[in-house]
Amino acid sequence: MNASNSNLLGQIAFEVGYVSAEQLEECLKLQSGAVAFAPIGLLLLEKGYLTLEQLEDLLRIQRLRFQALSADPSQGGLFGQIAIRRGWVSAAQLAECLREQEASAKAGSSLRLGQIFLDKKFLTVPQFLEIIRLQNKEVAQCPHCQTFFDTHEATPGTPFGCSSCGHVVRSRA
Repeated sequence: MNASNSNLLGQIAFEVGYVSAEQLEECLKLQSGAVAFAPIGLLLLEKGYLTLEQLEDLLRIQRLRFQALSADPSQGGLFGQIAIRRGWVSAAQLAECLREQEASAKAGSSLRLGQIFLDKKFLTVPQFLEIIRLQNKEVAQCPHCQTFFDTHEATPGTPFGCSSCGHVVRSRA
């Protein structure tokens, strides 16, 4: 099992030794094949791999980790945590998008969390841009496919190719 996001509940359950890699993988497969979204904690509980007390422990650990990350003043907070604090997304929506981001990373993509929120229509463009502003980041948008790119380290006005559609995008001057 290749864990790339140690803040996901299933990864925490594995990390603390509550579940095995095989048990977690089994529930992740159930989750990905389900018609309706089912939180991984609920699946692990239903399979008998976790007790209710263990699930409560894991949720507490996850909350503490997110609080520590969202308190990073140099970043203005984590994108997902800002969206939750503003009441724009739910914890379940954040978890869904984090899972999608992790799956895309395993497939070789560097899809950003904010773009996933936009694609799923969990956030509006003005909400997305407000979070970016709070994080002190700069973005450029592809004029063709509307994908956003973090350009805070780019030379102003420098063109680059959109990784989604190939069209030319310019960082803000």
